[in-house]
Amino acid sequence: GVRKGKSAPKLDVFLKVALLVVVLRPTLDAFRDTPFAGRSITDLVGLIIIGLFAVPLVMGFVRFPAAGPLRMLIGFVAVSAVSGSVVLITSPAEPYVAQLLRLVVVVCVALLFYNLAQFSPLWTLRCISLGVVVPAALGLVQVFTGAGFTGSKYAPVESQVGRANGTLDHPNALAYLCGFAILLIAAAYIAATPSVRGYLWMGLLGLLCVVTLFTYTLSLIHISEPTRPLYIS
Repeated sequence: GVRKGKSAPKLDVFLKVALLVVVLRPTLDAFRDTPFAGRSITDLVGLIIIGLFAVPLVMGFVRFPAAGPLRMLIGFVAVSAVSGSVVLITSPAEPYVAQLLRLVVVVCVALLFYNLAQFSPLWTLRCISLGVVVPAALGLVQVFTGAGFTGSKYAPVESQVGRANGTLDHPNALAYLCGFAILLIAAAYIAATPSVRGYLWMGLLGLLCVVTLFTYTLSLIHISEPTRPLYIS
């Protein structure tokens, strides 16, 4: 939450900037192969998110959940950091640091939205929805143009199917992003939130459902590899 006092406005600024970067993150992933200062744009965005989140964290403005999935996620990252340190000793060439930083970014984003939800659950929904609009819209264009993701190491027939991936590096990533937004919008609608019952929200929900369908993502239903061609065809 926000600590009352003169420092509170600073927290608001850092939170808003960090959330803005998070909202832009899926769109900026389109430039993941464009190096900047010798680093991937995606990695630099992740470092910016960590840096912006670190300020309110150090100032003691970040609220942590008492229990639940977020606590488990934080614990998982902590255990990964310890076990990864052992890996670095035995295999120094492993790209462990980059992987750990990505996990830290996930924790920062989760805590950012958790703290935002303490102020306004509706704005949490808006931010997540804004973040998915551009990737989903591009995914819809890919559906009609056949210019989506192709290629597979699992089955030749998958290489013949254009899968919508939007601005992200893989269709599964777009499906997970859309699926998360779909669940939140549907939950808000079921909860009879008047501000989520307009035509704009329903249009976005329809767009996300269509795009998710054409990602042909199978991970959520755990299709075994030998049967994948049956579902793709």
